[in-house]
Amino acid sequence: MAAAHGAAQLVGAAALGTGLLLLGGAQPQAQPGFEQAATAHVRSMNPAAQTLIARACAASPTVASLVSTLEASDVIVMVSVTFMNEGLAGDLRFLTATRCARILCVRIDRLRPPTEQMSWLGHELQHAVEVAGAPAVRSEADLVTLMQRIGRSRGQGRLFETDAAMACGRQVAREVAAGVR
Repeated sequence: MAAAHGAAQLVGAAALGTGLLLLGGAQPQAQPGFEQAATAHVRSMNPAAQTLIARACAASPTVASLVSTLEASDVIVMVSVTFMNEGLAGDLRFLTATRCARILCVRIDRLRPPTEQMSWLGHELQHAVEVAGAPAVRSEADLVTLMQRIGRSRGQGRLFETDAAMACGRQVAREVAAGVR
């Protein structure tokens, strides 16, 4: 892991039905020429993410509520729909903290069906809300400490999960399937 990148990542494994925290990994880059509102706390890094966020907010009151909660926080979440390795469905990484904001990155596997992508987006945004509720989380190490306190460890101390994120993903899946909105 490069010291400058030191990113913690919460990853979801569809086969396990969980989201996990995995240390390390490269930081995603926004697509050149892709514009994003500078004031949004949940920002898309590519057109597919922009579509996913819009569709998930429209289809799921839970996702819309998570986005609203994040808008009222100091957490900024950069969302990317991209190829994931090792069969992962999604992850969350701690990127950096400034005086005014804590910046996270959520990646969602582009090979998953759209309804599953929405569920995983809800799951990962719940992890972001968990970070938003813990102002002391300002680094990768702080994120690991939070996850050790509120979650459970998997993968030799490199992976973590919370019950709240798992329940949130299931709730979003039910809302999307039922066409709540």
